[in-house]
Amino acid sequence: MAPDEPAPNPPRTATARRTPILVVEDDLDLTSLIQLRLEGSGLTVVCAGTGAEAIRIAREHDDLLLLLDYQLPDMNVLELVGQLASEGRKVPFIVMTGRGDEGVAVDMMKAGARDYLAKNLSFMGRLRPVVEHVLEGLDNERRLAQAEADLAARTATLRGIFEAAPVGIGVTSEGILVDVNMFLCTMLGYPRGEVLGRKVDWLFASTREFELTALAGGGAAEPAGTRACETTLRRADGTLLDILLTVSSPESTGSLPGRVFTAQDLSERRTAERERERLESYLRQQQKLESIGTLASGVAHEINNPIMAVMNYAQLIIDRVHPDDVVRPLAEAIIHENERVATIVRNLLSFARPDTDSRTPAGVADMLEETLSLVRAPFRKENIAIDIDLPPGLAEVRCRRQQIQQIFLNLLTNARDALNEKYPGANPDKVIRIAASETVVDGHRRVHIVFENHGAELAPELIDRIFDPFFSTKPRDKGTGLGLAISFRIAAQHRGHLQVEPLPGLGARFLVDLPAGNEG
Repeated sequence: MAPDEPAPNPPRTATARRTPILVVEDDLDLTSLIQLRLEGSGLTVVCAGTGAEAIRIAREHDDLLLLLDYQLPDMNVLELVGQLASEGRKVPFIVMTGRGDEGVAVDMMKAGARDYLAKNLSFMGRLRPVVEHVLEGLDNERRLAQAEADLAARTATLRGIFEAAPVGIGVTSEGILVDVNMFLCTMLGYPRGEVLGRKVDWLFASTREFELTALAGGGAAEPAGTRACETTLRRADGTLLDILLTVSSPESTGSLPGRVFTAQDLSERRTAERERERLESYLRQQQKLESIGTLASGVAHEINNPIMAVMNYAQLIIDRVHPDDVVRPLAEAIIHENERVATIVRNLLSFARPDTDSRTPAGVADMLEETLSLVRAPFRKENIAIDIDLPPGLAEVRCRRQQIQQIFLNLLTNARDALNEKYPGANPDKVIRIAASETVVDGHRRVHIVFENHGAELAPELIDRIFDPFFSTKPRDKGTGLGLAISFRIAAQHRGHLQVEPLPGLGARFLVDLPAGNEG
């Protein structure tokens, strides 16, 4: 062993290093010594005697470390490395030279050499440590490159998730929007370039809501973790969008520079909630009418006979007294009031009577025209106009014709009373508007009929009671409070529904929804 050679390391297997060594040296004896020394350390060694042979071997390997003699018979180091570089192959190399000039070493390092070995007495001692050091550097570079590739792949994946997420996502730093995904841009109606760089409070419809989200950063007392609230975004077209906003504080965002927030559109949820509330209200009303209907049927039957008896007795009095007798108007008043009671009884029976009759297809336009023929004369006398908008080819409704006409008549009568209350005389707004359309709900066709008037305003607190039996806003002598309750029940029996929409300051709109064709 040479005096300056370090103690040998334990032998390594051929698989310990992936990078083989290509020794390029025209001195065969020196080549044999180098090969013996390196293979003894578990390295794979390939040898070449000329630059051309070295280039051929390098072309056949994707991974090599060149151990090059500075001057070869056919070319020098710079020419060999330059030839490989021109072919797009940047191969790491170590230069061996018998010239001890430090200037040569500097030139080689500038040319890209990983290290420099002088062929002197210490050459064989330094050979293995230098090669090991360079190989370790190559392994580190390979691991770093792989880590960078993995990071780039993960970053691309995360960016893809960021962009593909079905919610709006944004990142803020010191109250400035520094990144947003396309879903948020679509929600806002702005291109990404017009969103980035803006203050985050620009997103929201009010300062109070912005402060609630704490997106721009709070004080020392700001809670860590994730916070959520419902708020409103201001869109490019000026409309407002209700969202569920979730904000993560810096402690929750890891290495991200600021806060991360998500914005989830609540429109569909709000629509579903309104539909659920409508169905629940409809079910409650239906259950209420079922129980009242049972009671009403019993009451109507019990009082019908006494009413008839009272009316008969009053008629007997009228028949037996002189026309000028003071008793006669009293008996007539008894008959008049009992007729009102009889009307109520008939309505109660109609309200409580089970729906057993058969149904036949009927056109909405025909039923409406027949109903209007009953009210046109008095409406004209009261200066009430009828505005009808029915599309051609509107689907028929399978129904009990007279019952649907009863709904129409009740709605027209209520509209007339509301208009006369607001406009005792003539007025251009004294109009009842009737429109119809055909829609598809859950694959089933429906006919939608709207009765709208701009008469007396319907107070919001009355909405939940308007279909209750015996509830009425009219004077005692103007109605029984059963018209809308009966109409509601008829619509339900036809697998439809009747609902009301108040028009603040304008009146009310009633909507009749019925199955079309044979779907009823």
